[in-house]
Amino acid sequence: MSPSPRPTTKTSIDRAPLSRRSYAAIAVIGLLALAAAGLIAMPASLMTHFMPAFIVADELSGSVWHGAAGKLSIGGRPLGAVEWQLHPAALWHLTLSGDLHWVKSGFQFSGEFEVDRHGIALRDVSGGGPIEDLRDLGLPAGWQGVADIKLARFTGEFDATGALIPQAADGEIHVGSLSSTLIAGGVSLGQFVLRTREAAPAGTLAGQVSDEGGPLQVNALVQISPKDHSGTLAGTLKERAEIPAALQEEIQNLAQMRGRDPQKRVPIDVEFNY
Repeated sequence: MSPSPRPTTKTSIDRAPLSRRSYAAIAVIGLLALAAAGLIAMPASLMTHFMPAFIVADELSGSVWHGAAGKLSIGGRPLGAVEWQLHPAALWHLTLSGDLHWVKSGFQFSGEFEVDRHGIALRDVSGGGPIEDLRDLGLPAGWQGVADIKLARFTGEFDATGALIPQAADGEIHVGSLSSTLIAGGVSLGQFVLRTREAAPAGTLAGQVSDEGGPLQVNALVQISPKDHSGTLAGTLKERAEIPAALQEEIQNLAQMRGRDPQKRVPIDVEFNY
């Protein structure tokens, strides 16, 4: 008897058809890839179509995705140069969002930004430089020093003229070798830190000012009204042993007018405009 043939097995692989959701996901990924490729190829000059009329960017280079403006101004104020790298998804909401590096003479900072027709928000900002390079932004003439900035968040709104009105800030600003030609002939006043507070009264910026060494002990509260370009500084100050003679004379004159508290501190209450 001949042996019976061995049974043969047939293996079949079922290929389930792709669902409509799968096709939709692939289509979305493809569109995003095309959009990203388009942003890389588009010249930076197209950024101007997303900017309010009072924001002017010149000397543009690079692409929409990663570019730079050699000259930037808001409301007619020159702001220096800026380099950006965008987060493309924000463009769907007519918003510019991304990473920012800003330079004005020797002053610079980096951080994340978001800007639309209503205002601007900055996050994780760090940088600094000579404060005298900020005179175009409202710093009074005669003040000098070197700033170091670390802000978790800063927000501002554009008014009808295009001027940026700060709304809130949260972080620290350290200033060293601070001086003013209006105070004791420009001698160094020391090192100071401003710790800003997010929860300030509506329409104002507020922070605590204290010294970090130098001829003066300072503890004061500063409150600024950006809309009115004015502010107040209220607190106390006291001389240290190493105070220069010219500055000592001015503090003595101030003490004669305002007196001293039991700790020999001189009260200060100053209003200023900028």
